[in-house]
Amino acid sequence: MALSSKAAKWLVAGGLTLGVAGAAGWGMSQRLATPTSVALVDIERLFGSLDEMKARQGKFQQQIDAYQAEINGLTQEIDRLKDDVKTANLSESEKRAVLVEIYEKEALRKAKAETRERLADLERGEIFRNTYERALAAIDTIAQQQGYDIVMLDDRKLPVPVNAPSRDIEGAILNKRMLFASGTNSVDITALVLSKMNNDFAAGN
Repeated sequence: MALSSKAAKWLVAGGLTLGVAGAAGWGMSQRLATPTSVALVDIERLFGSLDEMKARQGKFQQQIDAYQAEINGLTQEIDRLKDDVKTANLSESEKRAVLVEIYEKEALRKAKAETRERLADLERGEIFRNTYERALAAIDTIAQQQGYDIVMLDDRKLPVPVNAPSRDIEGAILNKRMLFASGTNSVDITALVLSKMNNDFAAGN
């Protein structure tokens, strides 16, 4: 059914009104939009330079060395007992007793080595978790002081593997957080975060 001339004029007028209103709204949204201020942090460089990370890793290494000293002591005892079995003038019953002692010490050495590895893994994880949380707090403070809206991990330098299985390549690509960052609209604040965290650590905070 054909539209009347009056209805057609109304539709045209309404369309023009909506078009003008839409254009005005778009223009307003464009005028209200402000650039997002983005900062970057190289977490690998940050962690590698932190005084508190070096201190905690040094203390952690002392614990690992203590465990290793115990294991080395057991190894020396086992070697001595094995020499006794070969060279000492022992009766068969005495040899069996020494062999039992060797087996017990070997089992103990294995258990201590496994415990050392598990504790080392847990401690390394705790060091990184705690340092990461402290880094987040420092980043939050700096971002608010400097007026940054977003702070991102700068992983641009992490390479995608070459001649690797497809799952490794896909995983490296999908795990990328940043593909491009302009030097104009983004700022690396790694040095600021590092300075704050080292100062806080030196002050005992």
